[in-house]
Amino acid sequence: MLAQQVLNGVMIGLPLMLTLGPVSILLINQGMHSGSRSGLPAAVGVATADLTFSTIAAVAGSALVAGLAPVSGALRVIGAGVIIGLAVKIGLSARAQITAIKSGDASVDVFKPRRSFGDLTGARLAGTFYGVTIINPVSIILLSAVVVAGGKGMATPGWVLGMTLASLIAHSGYVLFGSFLRRAFNPAGLARFGMVSAVLMVATAAHLVVG
Repeated sequence: MLAQQVLNGVMIGLPLMLTLGPVSILLINQGMHSGSRSGLPAAVGVATADLTFSTIAAVAGSALVAGLAPVSGALRVIGAGVIIGLAVKIGLSARAQITAIKSGDASVDVFKPRRSFGDLTGARLAGTFYGVTIINPVSIILLSAVVVAGGKGMATPGWVLGMTLASLIAHSGYVLFGSFLRRAFNPAGLARFGMVSAVLMVATAAHLVVG
């Protein structure tokens, strides 16, 4: 029974978690900067936030959807503001790196996106990504809606565990993809990807506000 609940959570969660959004773009940039081993705690932080979301959704369900409705617009704006701030930092860093490469700066040997979290590692990096993820109200509303639509079969410990596992799998994949880019492309190519990712983050933040 528990195994079936976990499987249900994974099967429902993976398509949701694999949707490209601002946090997933941040994870790719983290992998590009830190590599897979140092960047994976970021994915753990996101998965922990999804564990929080899934647990609250399983317990509160429709009551939570109704309770958040009056303030969801303000929460979206706050979340979008944080995302845009991070995107600006990444974009400025990428532009500065491209300029340095064009000027012949031999010290530029790896893409180093400017992050508001400095050179955090381990638990501190996980905690930072937990915070970045937890401010997004769309996730909790979406998971609550899934619980309401699915009935009691969704509001189980196994479903929560499955959703968390799906999140860890998907978001670790984003970090690994960024690490692959780090090895596959030269600093100029990675810096250009950083510029593109900054634009994508702003676009997804705008979508977050519009809904």
